[in-house]
Amino acid sequence: MIPNMPPVNTPLRFESGLGFDESTNSFKMVCVMANLHPDKEGLSTMVHVLGTGSRLEIPQVPSHPICGEGVFANGRLHWLTSRNVYCPIIKFDMKTEEFGVIKPPRKGPLGSYVHLVDLHGEVGFVYSAINYSVEVWVLKERGWVMHCGFDQKPHLGCGYCSRGLMVLGFWNENGDILMTSYQGHQKLLVYNLKSDSLYESETALVLNE
Repeated sequence: MIPNMPPVNTPLRFESGLGFDESTNSFKMVCVMANLHPDKEGLSTMVHVLGTGSRLEIPQVPSHPICGEGVFANGRLHWLTSRNVYCPIIKFDMKTEEFGVIKPPRKGPLGSYVHLVDLHGEVGFVYSAINYSVEVWVLKERGWVMHCGFDQKPHLGCGYCSRGLMVLGFWNENGDILMTSYQGHQKLLVYNLKSDSLYESETALVLNE
């Protein structure tokens, strides 16, 4: 559970992320806020060091409004700027407290729904398409690398909606993928990277291609 920021009185909407600053050996919560007051439009950034009762507004703001909770990896927080397949990704360096922009892995198929996920300490970018296909990319030092791509197999009957499946993370050290439906269905699915197959985690019944 992410702790709350100290109270802010100005009407606003905000997105947040929690990361670790190795240079100060401290956890920081970063909130990017959009003012809802008509006389104070625009973005602002607050940084709260956990264990203290203070917050600091910094001059740095992202070049785009962000959405969703930040994913922390390699000393940086990462956010989407929208669920559109063409949108850039915002990064925030925990040490320098500066924002930057990362391009998505590719434009992706039309109609895809995208989200970021923590993949054992690395940032994952997921395309989940309405044609029942999924692509999972991982951000490496040299750039985005495709981890896997597969069909969702709608005949599994897991309540698929137009957004398809949500990747929750790696299932094991082999890089197999754990997923659930965006509709919040109780079934969990695992994609086996080696055999290119899907199975339900409760039964471990492999459903081959």
